[in-house]
Amino acid sequence: RAINIAEIVPKESKKTVPLEETRMQDLFRAIHVGDQEEIRKEAIKEIEKLHKNADTISQYNLATMEIVSGFFKFCANNSMDFNDISGNVQSRTEAAVTEDEVREAIGHFLGDETSMTNWIINMSTAISEKLKSTRNSTSRRMITDAQNIVKQRYMEPDISLDEVCADLGVSNSYFSSIFKKETGQPFVTYLTDYRMDRAEELVLNTDEKSYKIAEKVGYQDANYFSYVFKK
Repeated sequence: RAINIAEIVPKESKKTVPLEETRMQDLFRAIHVGDQEEIRKEAIKEIEKLHKNADTISQYNLATMEIVSGFFKFCANNSMDFNDISGNVQSRTEAAVTEDEVREAIGHFLGDETSMTNWIINMSTAISEKLKSTRNSTSRRMITDAQNIVKQRYMEPDISLDEVCADLGVSNSYFSSIFKKETGQPFVTYLTDYRMDRAEELVLNTDEKSYKIAEKVGYQDANYFSYVFKK
């Protein structure tokens, strides 16, 4: 029976492991930040630690396995599939039957310093890009949800940044930062512009009085509505 890398990671590693408890925390921090130069620097540090602490081939192979296991745990903690990202490491272990054979296969594949360094850098970069993509996707979904709330509730006078953030379950500062980054304008400006667009449609297509239009787009004060609309 082929042994999966997951089977030789210590059982407790399948639980979420706090960042500060991992041996590769500086590298993982660089991965989270997404700084390619910092990732490369920390990857080289891992190689230097590897050579400093491993005096024999067996120690080197064991330390190499620990690095691979560290990446496995990091992927698991961040809901990523290690096998999808790790490339040939998994395929090289598929023919292995025992735990020792798995360790030997990984040691053979990552046995020299150049291969090991390149693998760590490439692995770290791939994970970092995956994290970035996930964050971007989450941000875009949050912005879309906020815009849908505006479309559904723009006529309510009490709709506000606080209300929208409460509905989305995020902090005002985080949401405001992401919204402006994604749309190029603050949320309050987006809400005002959306209301004014709807008001313009009503002005052009109906005979409604100004105060009625104000009410229909969320303004209780007709004078303030007129002031904003004329701007």
